[in-house]
Amino acid sequence: MRDQLLATLQARLFTPGGVLEPEALDEVERLLDHLPVPDGADGQVLHTAGLVYWLRATALPAAREEDRERAALLLMPLYLSQPDTLPDEVRSWFDTLQLVGEELQHAYLETLAEVARFVLRRSADRGRGEDAPWAVALLRMVASKLPVGYPYRLVVLCDLGYALLLGLPAELPGDVPPELDEAVAVLREAFDGMPEGDAHRARCANGLALAVRAKAVATRDPALLSQSAAFSRIAVDAATSQDGNLPQMLADLGATLMLLARTGDGPAAEEAVTVLGRAMQLTPDPVRRQELLRRLAAAELLRTGRAGPVAPRPPLSVDTRRQMEEMTALFRRVIPATGDGVPDEPDNLLAVMLRLIGIGPSEGEGQSAQLMDGMARLLRTSSGPQLEELVDELVGRHLGRLSPEDRLRAVLRGPADPPEDRTDHAELDELLDLHERLLREVPGDSPEHSMLELGLLLTQFLRARQGGPDERSFALLPRMMETTQAIMARADLSASMLGSMTQMSQAVVSPFETLAVFEDAVRRHRERLAAAPDDLTALKELSLTLFQRYQLTYEEPAYREAVRLARQVVARDLTQAAWVVCVWGSAMRLRAMGAVPDEGDELGSGLARMASYQAAAAADGGDPAAALEALEEGRGRMLTSAVNARVELENLRAADAGLAARFVAVRERVRPLLENPGREAGPGEQAALRAVTEEWTEVSGRIQALPEFGRFLMPLPLGVPDLRPVAADGPVVVVNVNRRRCDALILTTDGVRLVPLPYLRAAELADQAEAFHDAVQAAHASSGLLAGQAERVLLDTLGWLWDVVAEPVLGELGLTESPEGLLRPRLWWSPTGPLTFLPLHAAGRPDVPGASVLDRVVPSYTPTLRALMHSRSRAVPAARSGLSVAMPVTPGQAPLPRTAAEAVEVASLVRGATLVGPDASREAVLAALPRAAVAHFACHAGSDPRDPSASHLLLHDGPLGLSEIGRLQLDGAELAYLSACATARGGSSLADEAIHLASAFQLAGYGQAVATLWEIGDDVAARTAAAFHRELGAALDAPERLPGARAMHAVTRRLREAMPDRPSAWAAFLHAGA
Repeated sequence: MRDQLLATLQARLFTPGGVLEPEALDEVERLLDHLPVPDGADGQVLHTAGLVYWLRATALPAAREEDRERAALLLMPLYLSQPDTLPDEVRSWFDTLQLVGEELQHAYLETLAEVARFVLRRSADRGRGEDAPWAVALLRMVASKLPVGYPYRLVVLCDLGYALLLGLPAELPGDVPPELDEAVAVLREAFDGMPEGDAHRARCANGLALAVRAKAVATRDPALLSQSAAFSRIAVDAATSQDGNLPQMLADLGATLMLLARTGDGPAAEEAVTVLGRAMQLTPDPVRRQELLRRLAAAELLRTGRAGPVAPRPPLSVDTRRQMEEMTALFRRVIPATGDGVPDEPDNLLAVMLRLIGIGPSEGEGQSAQLMDGMARLLRTSSGPQLEELVDELVGRHLGRLSPEDRLRAVLRGPADPPEDRTDHAELDELLDLHERLLREVPGDSPEHSMLELGLLLTQFLRARQGGPDERSFALLPRMMETTQAIMARADLSASMLGSMTQMSQAVVSPFETLAVFEDAVRRHRERLAAAPDDLTALKELSLTLFQRYQLTYEEPAYREAVRLARQVVARDLTQAAWVVCVWGSAMRLRAMGAVPDEGDELGSGLARMASYQAAAAADGGDPAAALEALEEGRGRMLTSAVNARVELENLRAADAGLAARFVAVRERVRPLLENPGREAGPGEQAALRAVTEEWTEVSGRIQALPEFGRFLMPLPLGVPDLRPVAADGPVVVVNVNRRRCDALILTTDGVRLVPLPYLRAAELADQAEAFHDAVQAAHASSGLLAGQAERVLLDTLGWLWDVVAEPVLGELGLTESPEGLLRPRLWWSPTGPLTFLPLHAAGRPDVPGASVLDRVVPSYTPTLRALMHSRSRAVPAARSGLSVAMPVTPGQAPLPRTAAEAVEVASLVRGATLVGPDASREAVLAALPRAAVAHFACHAGSDPRDPSASHLLLHDGPLGLSEIGRLQLDGAELAYLSACATARGGSSLADEAIHLASAFQLAGYGQAVATLWEIGDDVAARTAAAFHRELGAALDAPERLPGARAMHAVTRRLREAMPDRPSAWAAFLHAGA
């Protein structure tokens, strides 16, 4: 290329007007890329390029000053060393110098330094540092040959410092490289030797400031940052308004001041705003002005906010950075495209999976939605200005969600420490060994071999990334993708079909139904194994079922038992353990992605734990919006998935009833195929699954082609802007219980407020909840002094809840008094973890007027914000009729004599059907519910804290379970009153999933539910029910939503007034929903 350019330009020198053609400038610019050579500057390049610029300067009437300067710069070294190579006309330019001897040698060295500076400027302008080592070598040589004390030597040292800085990597390692120390040394020597008023002093001071700043960042030394700022101020003061470098010097000073401000130096932020504002005014280039504007906005945030010090992230190695770039190029080919007018998205597994989890085009404003949208765009964006603009945009969108006082802390504080990595590395190594052993045993053409091959790669990747991204983990990614594609090709499966399988498993059944299926399968496999302990198939199927249950619920006990059983399968016959090991690996990798439980905290969901950790970390960073969104995404996922599917189907029926009917028909064909977890499907079942999957794929594709249905059955994370309308009728208080910290996150129509709860301790809460319910049982089972002591425990707990949770929340909202005679505001509680088992709605001190939740607000509950949104969306029935169900006598249970009269009275109030005793069969109740806007149940209920899906209402001919209730779709339903035992209490194993009778009725269509947290006596239950329905009164005929919460509030306050010392009687009732 060099020789070709030389030949082309030399021909132009002898062609009239050749150097004046537009192409000549482009050619000479490309030739100058070849100017640096190992032993100095290429003489032929200097000669040819210099003559091009000289001819242009002499031929044009109004020659560009730049042409004259470049001609002199490039030709001067030749004039001083080889003057005979230049035409007479060129030599006459320089003959006035008359240099000889030492002066000539010094002048020649100066010209070489000028050439080095010219090359450096070209490299810096184009963001390239390849020529820096060449310039460093040349300038070192020049500096060594110029005598100490020679004035221009200081300028050479200044240029050498800049060259050394330009050659440094973008991210410095922890140790300061010797080149940086050399840069600081030569720039300081140059600066110290330059007198004030020297034309180069400003540039030299600015270079020294940059070098000291780089060292400060590498060593994390705030004192060096202060020194850097001082040198930058000298540079700015020494520069003149005519100095073209002044805007850049101001920008450099501003950047240093922002770093100082992030260490806690408040005045530095104020100065940064002033300095960057001045830089922007002096910058004519619009692109550069836009960049400065972004910096100025960040500085303004620093000035108006408060922040802690920033924790620098460790740099990535050069090899890791290269592999990341390779993976980015790969992702750009497979990530779903964004923006309008984008061609069809790629149909490969990664693209489909990313669409399923939400990475792709998104209009959501929440942190998750922005992260997913940003991830897709980031991986498809080239480096350089586009990437910077995208990052700025994403950061700006994130900042826009926060209040001014929260913005700085959220952006500038270092990332919060993640939960401790409690992954069992010995188990990881055990699985790696099992995969390798099985791959040697299993036939290479079997499906098991393919899955083991992929499982091995995935587990190796997990093992490699334990210490963060490194070369091994990046190298495994392409192999994983290639193996996955090969497996799909062998099985003749498209990515769309795999995506459809995932959708089907999530959209076909309700969470109550899914859990019931798993529990039934576990029970059957256990019974079979107990009857035949040597039955290897039963052992395998029980282990597989428990692993699959864990992948749904993230329950630690299920995982532990499944692992124990899997090891037994391996010990008995390794060749029979292929599928067990595959599923074990899948569950283990999923477990590693969540939060492995702390000791003594093994009953909750790992996914909910991770969401809680994320919320706590966001609270640490001053970002309450992100904290709220993390909790909303990580808890109640099964219920949320079912609610979303119901809403989507309702919308589809309105848009295309025929397509909706076909979708339902396909869904019903899928249902039986999902009812035998743990069992390896035979050829017939595999064929049936494939056929129905193909039909599902086709129907889903038709649905997604409809306007507004492009994300049918796909998750869409909601952000605070999406969720604010939920608080239209009153604030919603989400309480995050985490061992790191506990907080109340208050959602209002204005945003999210964070209320730290330092005296609520997660480590103690589970024991407190258990002690509370033990006291409830003692209060009901005892009398006299023992019952009184139990009630005292309950009262003390309600007082403690008031002190540590309720009163701080109400105080933050300004609800500090009891508005007697006025309509009390509404408020929704949404607790997490063990707090879900305690009556926040009853928190307070009954002996202190106004010091209770019931005195200040009308409380309700919601398991998630989405659930409340769904409840609000339910239409008010045009006409209300009721259903009253009562079971005075239930075999094996204590009689409830008051329920018959209760049912009759309630039926008279709600004007509906009555089903009592033998008439209250499962069939009769299920047939009557679709006609009942208000449903009232007065019967026994059953529940198991370890198995929440087993909760049920006891009717005449057997239990009516959660799965049957949750499967209902009742268009005219509005309010369910569940006058039964613990109908609002879920299981300890899935506390954050809201698996209980009240939520099942809400999923079925009842936007409101009145339920209980524990068993209530027959007499109190009957009195409360009658009082509640009388309180509703004329509202039954009103066109507005029934005021269930206000009715329950009024009745509960009257109960409390009648028996203030018996919270076991009046604190159990709660209202949930709209």
